[in-house]
Amino acid sequence: GVQTCALPIFSTGNELVPPATRPGTGCIRNSNGPMLAALARSSTREVRELGIVRDELSELCARIQQAESADVVVLSGGVSEGLVDLVPVALQQSGFREIFHKVSIKPGKPIWFGMSEREGRRRWAFGLPGNPVSSLVCFEIFVRVALERLTGNTLTARTTHWAKLGRSEEHTSELQSPCNLVCRLLLEKKK
Repeated sequence: GVQTCALPIFSTGNELVPPATRPGTGCIRNSNGPMLAALARSSTREVRELGIVRDELSELCARIQQAESADVVVLSGGVSEGLVDLVPVALQQSGFREIFHKVSIKPGKPIWFGMSEREGRRRWAFGLPGNPVSSLVCFEIFVRVALERLTGNTLTARTTHWAKLGRSEEHTSELQSPCNLVCRLLLEKKK
C-alpha cells in the first residue's frame, strides 16, 4: 500500500536563495518550494519541505536518499537539457527508471516522471520544471492527480489533458494522456 508519510519537496538550482533572503546578482528566490508545498497541503497532504539543493550530482543523490521513506518524491528545477540540469541523472542513479521525460505542453514541457521498484515496494518521482508557472501547471496536471489516485482522495474535479509524449523508450510518438499514463502506472498491479 501507499505510505502516508509526508511528501518530500525540494527545489534545485545554484541560483536559488530562501524566500526571506534578498537575492544577490544572478540569484532568485525559491518560490517553487513554498508554492508546491501549499498546493500539496491543499490536497490534505502532509509535506516535508527539504529546501534548496545545489546543482551537484552528489548533493542531489544524497537529498533523494533522504526522501527514501516516501512513496512519492517531488523536485523542481534541473529537468531540462542544460549542463547543470542533473535531476534526471540523479533520479536514475538513485534507482528510478524514466517513464517519460518531456511532454508537448506549454508551460511545462520538461517534466520528468519515473518509478522505482525495490523489494516489492514502488516509489514515484516527479521532476518538475524550474519555471514557477511550468511547475504549477505540472503539479496540477500530474502530481495532484497522482497523489489523489494513490491515496484514494478525489477532492478536485479534473478534466483530461492530452499531450504527445516526448522522448520515451516505451511510448514514443504515441498520442495519449500523460496524466492517464501516470495514473495507470500508479494503479498497475505489480508484475
